[in-house]
Amino acid sequence: MTLSVTYGISPSEVRLDWVSAQPPYTVYRSISPAAVASPGNALGQTSGTIWTDVPPAGKVFYYLVLGTCVPSTEICDGADNDCDGFTDEGCATACVVHADCAPEEHCGPAQVCLPDFTDGGSCGDAAECLSSHCQNGFCCASGDCCAVATDCPPAYFQPSSCDSAASCQGTRADAICSASQCGASGVDDDSGCGSGVQSQDCGPYPAVFCTSQTTQPGNQASLCATSCTDDSGCDPAAHCDGSTCVVDLGLGSACDEASDCVTSWCVDAVCCDSGCGGTCQACNLAASAGTCVSIPDGVDPGGECGAVSCLGYYWGWSGDSCLSRANLSAALATCGGDGSCRTVAEECPASGPGSAALTCDSACQDPNLATCTGNTAGACTNVNPGNQSCGLGNCLVTAPVCAGGAPYTCVPGTPSTETCNDQDDNCDGIPDNGAFSDAREPNNDCASYSTLPTIGSNQTLTQSALTIYPAGDGDFFRINASENDSTCSCCDSILCTDEDYQLVITLTVPVGAGSYMFCTDSTCSPQNYCREVLAGTSQLWIWTFDGACNMNDNYTRYVHVYGNNPPANECRPYTLSYRFTTGCF
Repeated sequence: MTLSVTYGISPSEVRLDWVSAQPPYTVYRSISPAAVASPGNALGQTSGTIWTDVPPAGKVFYYLVLGTCVPSTEICDGADNDCDGFTDEGCATACVVHADCAPEEHCGPAQVCLPDFTDGGSCGDAAECLSSHCQNGFCCASGDCCAVATDCPPAYFQPSSCDSAASCQGTRADAICSASQCGASGVDDDSGCGSGVQSQDCGPYPAVFCTSQTTQPGNQASLCATSCTDDSGCDPAAHCDGSTCVVDLGLGSACDEASDCVTSWCVDAVCCDSGCGGTCQACNLAASAGTCVSIPDGVDPGGECGAVSCLGYYWGWSGDSCLSRANLSAALATCGGDGSCRTVAEECPASGPGSAALTCDSACQDPNLATCTGNTAGACTNVNPGNQSCGLGNCLVTAPVCAGGAPYTCVPGTPSTETCNDQDDNCDGIPDNGAFSDAREPNNDCASYSTLPTIGSNQTLTQSALTIYPAGDGDFFRINASENDSTCSCCDSILCTDEDYQLVITLTVPVGAGSYMFCTDSTCSPQNYCREVLAGTSQLWIWTFDGACNMNDNYTRYVHVYGNNPPANECRPYTLSYRFTTGCF
C-alpha cells in the first residue's frame, strides 16, 4: 500500500490518500514516530481511501493500519506486529526528543536513543548525562566539567601576578581536571613582576626594576648602584657629583648645569623654575632667586638688549648742522621692566647729540630753527647773498652767487669771431682787436707808401676800406692826377692859352676814432701841410695847379694819415676821396 500526504483545500488542512483493497482502515497521528500507533493516537476508521485532517503546528507523523490487526511476534520491521500500539519495541529506538527514549537514555544526533554518558563524557545538555549535569560540554557532578585540564574554561588559567614588588616574586594559576571537575592550582612564576614594576628606589641612584623573567632574584636591594661616572648613572632626581650621585638642588640653589636642578633648569647660575629664556628676564635677582622675573627698568645686567638705532630722532642744531640723536650701543641699552628691552621711543628722546644728519651750506642756506627736533628732520632755507660776474667782453655773465641752496658756478658766455662793432666778441678783454688791417698795408712809412689809383680829369675816386688799426698804425699814399681830356679849360674871348687844375683830397674820420692827422704835400717827407680831423667829421686839402693847353698835365701829391687824439685808431674804415677838376682857378 502506498500512502501519500498533501495539502488539503484550506492552508491548515492535510489530505491523506492511499490505494488498497482491505478496508476498514484505522488512521493514527502522533508527534513521535515511536508511539504513533498507540491507541490514544487513533484518529478514527474509514472504508474509503481518503482522510483529511487539521494537525497541530509542528512536525507530525501519520500511521495507517489496514483491516483488523492480528497479533504476532514483534520484529524490527517498522510495523506493530504484536498489535500493542508500539512499533519495533525492543529495537534501537528512533526518537525526535529525549522524552522519546527510555530512562538513562537520550535522543542522539541520528534520532536514535543512546545510553546516557558517564562523568567526563562529551554532552550537549544535562539529559545526556547520568549525573544530569552538563557544563562546559562535558558531564560531571557539578561546576565546570572536563575530561582533561585543557578542557577547562580560560578563567582557570590566570597569568602570573606580582605578589612582592620589592623582591619581584610572583605566582600564576594553572587549571586542573579532578573527578571530571575543573579547578586551579598555584605555580611559582615571577613574570608578573614586569619591567614597569619598581622593586627598589635606591635613593639618588637609578631605581631597580623587575625584569618580567619567570624566575627573578629575591634580593633586589643588592642590585642598586653605589657610584656613577655621569648623570645617566643617577636617579632622574639626582646628578653625578664626582663619582657619587647627589639629590638634585632646589630653586635658587647655585648650579653649573641643568642636570643639577630639580627643575632641570640652571639659569643665571641658579636653579630656576623655568627656562627663563625671554628677553630681559632673570632668575638670580636677590629678592626672587630661583623664580624667573622681569629685570627692572633701566638696567641690563646680562647685556641682552642690543644696540638701538635712533634714526629719525633729532637732537637740534649746532651751527649749520642738524644733529641726530646718538645711537645707543648694546652697553647702554637697558630693559624696560616689562620683560622686554626699552623701545626706541623710550630710549632715543633722551639720547645725546650724535652725528650730523644734515648740514646747511654756510653761504647759501640758513637753518630752519623750527625743524631738527623730536622726529622732525632738519630743513634748510635757501638764500642768495648776491650776484657774481664772470667772463670778459661779450662773454660777461651776471649770475647769482647761490641757486637751489648751493653755490652757483658762473659760466661765461661763448666767444665768437671778433668783428668791428665796438664790442669784445672774442672775450679777451679788448674790443675790436681782430685782424682789421686794410689791404694797403704795410704802408706806414715813405718807403712803403701805397699808390692809389690814378685819377683823370674831372673824376672823383674814393677809398672806403682804409683803416688806422691797430694803435700806432699810419698810412702813406701817393695820388697821381693825370689830365686825360686834351682841352683848355681857361679861355678869354679870343685865346685859350691856359688851363688850371684843382685836386681836392677829403678825409672822413669814423666815429669813435678820437682824431686823425691829415697831411698832404708834394713830397712824402717832409710834409708841411697837416690838420686834425675829429672823429665823425671830414676835412679836405685843395691843391691848385696851373697847367698848359698844349700838353697833358700830370701831378703827384702824397698823403699821410695817422692817429692823434685817443684812441687814435679805429677798426672801422675811414674814407679818403680825391677829385681832379679842370677849370680856371
